[in-house]
Amino acid sequence: MGKILDSHPQTLDRHEPDSVRRLSMPLFPALADADVDSAEIHPLFTDMPNMRKSKIVGKMPLVPKDYRFAPAFALKRAGILGAKFVGRVSSGFPVPFLPRAERRGHGRIVWTSAESLGRWGILLDVLKDAVAIHLLRHPCDHIASVLRGEAARTLVDNRPSSDDYGLLEMLLATGPARRRHGLSLVAQSPLGEKGFAADVTG
Repeated sequence: MGKILDSHPQTLDRHEPDSVRRLSMPLFPALADADVDSAEIHPLFTDMPNMRKSKIVGKMPLVPKDYRFAPAFALKRAGILGAKFVGRVSSGFPVPFLPRAERRGHGRIVWTSAESLGRWGILLDVLKDAVAIHLLRHPCDHIASVLRGEAARTLVDNRPSSDDYGLLEMLLATGPARRRHGLSLVAQSPLGEKGFAADVTG
């Protein structure tokens, strides 16, 4: 869906940069902590035009831009395809050639993120000129997408999401379920509490 916004000839698409360069701030921070969190948000946002990881800059389809001439666009496409191919062997291989939009005074950043949805309040408070759009995805569509990615082994972590107890524990800790009802994921681990601890700690 982010590609709808990236279809504009003067945007600069950055796909989930916060999932690669992770923020230490909570997933659901308090607005009172905006001054503290701004020290982390500003450097991330400022550095987005310089990012070259194919996961961040290589979301297909690629769209021609006003600030990128046709030869540069072709080089970018070749660089992204090359980085993705090499990335199958060497994880995190950067895109070797990426013209920067701000060199010609363009490039409004489109930052798509699933991880920072709960940080909206802080982000909009810190990034004064930002505009937020919340796109809702049907749960069945998300599940189908994850299953396709797992089957094709195109996800960053090829472990089945149903076995990613560390992620599930992190998400559970942010919501009211544990605080109100004392829920945990111990019973979901095939080895019980000992196995769950091993899964969480790696």
